[in-house]
Amino acid sequence: MHSTLQKIVVTLLLCFSAVAVFGQDTTTTINQLPTTGKGILYQDGKIYTVVMVLVTIFAGIIFYLTRLDKKITKIEQTIK
Repeated sequence: MHSTLQKIVVTLLLCFSAVAVFGQDTTTTINQLPTTGKGILYQDGKIYTVVMVLVTIFAGIIFYLTRLDKKITKIEQTIK
């Protein structure tokens, strides 16, 4: 059980790292970056979209793990 969970976590981390690599804009050079303290995501308002996606993903993971824990606890109680 423990190694299966590790495999799932490693697979998810690798998938998210691949998404981060493909999400980078290769046409932007260092000279085109804004000189102000705010980045490109703040200027375009895309940072809120990124934050909402991350919150949704983490909420889904927490919901899934909570349900899984309840199911496992129920199974453990029926075995004893």
